[in-house]
Amino acid sequence: MMIASERFLRIVNTVNERGFISTKELSENLDVTETTIRRDCEELEKQGLLIRVHGGAKSIEQKTILSNKDEKQMKELLIIKRKI
Repeated sequence: MMIASERFLRIVNTVNERGFISTKELSENLDVTETTIRRDCEELEKQGLLIRVHGGAKSIEQKTILSNKDEKQMKELLIIKRKI
């Protein structure tokens, strides 16, 4: 069984690597309940290490999370602007 400080480290590292991760995925990866993940994320947010959002957590370094559709549209706009 993993102690809280180990979970905290893994949660922060994963969030920073990916930008966002869901509560469910963290729960499955760390083999703890979603309630435990929510409490952990609440504590990590208080420490200024991540931002809790609906359904998961995001990196404090990433101001905006784009959906795949939004990201595709942004890339298309950049291509169009480069042609102009």
